[in-house]
Amino acid sequence: MSHLYTRTAVALTTNVAFDAWGRVFGGDEVLAAAILDRLLHHSHVFHITGPSYRMKDKLGSLAGPAPGRDAAGDAAGGTHARGT
Repeated sequence: MSHLYTRTAVALTTNVAFDAWGRVFGGDEVLAAAILDRLLHHSHVFHITGPSYRMKDKLGSLAGPAPGRDAAGDAAGGTHARGT
């Protein structure tokens, strides 16, 4: 990061709040503050809230098939031919 500082654009994403970065670095609040100080200087912070776009399809699949559907998403109890 030191080499890139003020020379190029850097995109960094995290789901950890700034005040919790000390725990990320083993409880070292001073180190976390120094890193955040460097990262946030000359930066634009975009705080995005709401459900994750990447997880939208995954969350539904974790719950299992919809009622009345089998694991393939077909209507339960239905008969149909599949290609071989």
